[in-house]
Amino acid sequence: SHGTHVAGTVAGIGDGVNTYTGVAPDAKLHAIKVFGADGSTGDAVIIAALEYSADPNKDGDLADQLDVINLSLGSGYGTPHLLYSEAMKNLVDGGTLAVASAGNSGHTSYIVGAPGTTTEAISVAASIDNMGHNWKFDASRFNLPGGDEILVEAVEASFAKPIEEAQELAGKLVFAGLATEPFDQELAGQVAGNVALIDRGAVAFCTKAEHAKAAGAIGVVVANNVDGDAFTMGGDCEFDIPAIMITNTLGATLKENMASGDVTIKFYSGEKIEKPELIDTLTSFSSQGPRSIDAAIKPEVAAPGYNIVSAKAGSGDQGVKFNGTSMAAPHVAGLAALVKQKHGDLDNAALKSLIVNSALTINDAEGTVYPVSQQGAGRVQTLNALNAQVVVQPATLSVGAVLVERKKALRKEFTVTNLSDETVELTMEVT
Repeated sequence: SHGTHVAGTVAGIGDGVNTYTGVAPDAKLHAIKVFGADGSTGDAVIIAALEYSADPNKDGDLADQLDVINLSLGSGYGTPHLLYSEAMKNLVDGGTLAVASAGNSGHTSYIVGAPGTTTEAISVAASIDNMGHNWKFDASRFNLPGGDEILVEAVEASFAKPIEEAQELAGKLVFAGLATEPFDQELAGQVAGNVALIDRGAVAFCTKAEHAKAAGAIGVVVANNVDGDAFTMGGDCEFDIPAIMITNTLGATLKENMASGDVTIKFYSGEKIEKPELIDTLTSFSSQGPRSIDAAIKPEVAAPGYNIVSAKAGSGDQGVKFNGTSMAAPHVAGLAALVKQKHGDLDNAALKSLIVNSALTINDAEGTVYPVSQQGAGRVQTLNALNAQVVVQPATLSVGAVLVERKKALRKEFTVTNLSDETVELTMEVT
């Protein structure tokens, strides 16, 4: 299912409703299986895949060499000194452009994954795109005793009935504490036909929902027990009643109002809470660089990797949403195919530069620019990469890890090539 989803992002043909067309829909795909039944692999298997990429029919003629390979795989704290890094270098130098996911280990320095840490590969971080489901969220409405209303983002449990299916379902909140044990007769009588408000902690979310459901609750609201955002509750269970999480602060407000009268909830209000500031931000799971040992710039670019709709394996024409830098890398692999199609006379180092140096610098939700170690050059821009007039090599310029006791002079050289027939004037700025 992972590979099918990745393939759809590169070259899928979507209907615009259940699925969407990939970045390079006319590309020819080769499925190269490197993972076993338990989901693991090894250097020797990956090297064999790289060798296949150089000569798919193994006849010694490299005319059928693959133009681009996508590696939605890896392990954290990648270094430049890997068993297969030389094989990756040889493959790229020989004509195949390599794109790899940066990893899903979060914003921890140096944790960016291999094989994306190979110098010649393009390492890709995961960003959030402007699809409506990423910044327009279904809302639940709480009605307070005095007539006031509170509209909140419905952060739904993965094991509960979707609130959109609940539609008109509404009910009175009944506080049920931590719900660590089956409800006694008195509490069960109060909860039956109403909505259980439960505090987070002590037992699993599934256990809390099970006790509420057994008591006859029509829905569950769990209040976080620490400050911060609500999050998706998970667990190995399934219930046909809706369940959402709210913040610790909102939980306290609801309990205070429940002391003076009934507080009710409508799980599906039909309204949306919009957060456009989330567009073009990085995901929390995207692995941070720089590369271990020499502190080279990795990842080098970012691409959409959150709630990505692509092909669902074995489903016909249906789609599914996946998260990960595994979903970001195929966006760039598709772009690499387009850039290579347009500029077939350029080598892979130049093509990499076109992709990296046409990217958009992005900020977090508060407007602060992400460090290079998290976003590289920024979120890729397909049209800008295809229409770029200038190639700068190398694609990234890093002084690496340098010990400076007082002051030190460093020399770096780069080459600028004009691809157009017109004069291009450039100015240099260091920020």
